[in-house]
Amino acid sequence: AVGCRLSASGCRLSAIGCRLPAPGSRLLAPSSQLSAIPYPLTEWRLTIRAMDYRRLEVWKKSMLLVKTVYPLIERLPQEEKYALGNQIRRAVASIVLNIAEGTGRNSDKELRYFLTVARGSTAEVEAQLLICIELGFFSEQDAASALQLCDNVKGMLYRFMERVGSTQ
Repeated sequence: AVGCRLSASGCRLSAIGCRLPAPGSRLLAPSSQLSAIPYPLTEWRLTIRAMDYRRLEVWKKSMLLVKTVYPLIERLPQEEKYALGNQIRRAVASIVLNIAEGTGRNSDKELRYFLTVARGSTAEVEAQLLICIELGFFSEQDAASALQLCDNVKGMLYRFMERVGSTQ
C-alpha cells in the first residue's frame, strides 16, 4: 500500500516510506521495496486509495479555517445569519469535504478536480469575508486570521494540485 503525507512546507508526498521525487528525477527506494511499486519507475503514479485525508496538512488547515470562520458568522446581524451566514457555512465546509472526497476517488484526475473545487470554495469564503468587512459586520482585524488561513489553504491546495499533476 502507498501512504501519502502532505506537509505545509511544500506538499511532500511519500510513497512506500520514501519521498516522491521532483518531476524528471529518479524514484529511490530500498531494493526490497521496488517490487511493491505498482508501476515501472518511469511511469509511477500516485495511488489515491491509500491516502488518509485526515493526515493531510491542507485538510487540517482547512478544519482550522472552519473553526475560525464559524465564530465570525455568529457576529452577523440576525437578518444576515440565514442568508450570508448559511452561504459562508456551506462554502467553508465545502473546502474540507472536497479534499476528503477527492482523496476517496480512484484517480489523480478526480483528486485534482475535487482539489480545484476546494480551492474555488476557499476563494468564495475569502470573498464573503471581504463582503462582511465592507458592510461593517466585523472589522478587518477580526477577520485577519481567517483571511490569512484562506491564503494559506489556497496556496497549499495549488501546490498539492501541481504535485498530483506531476505524477501523471
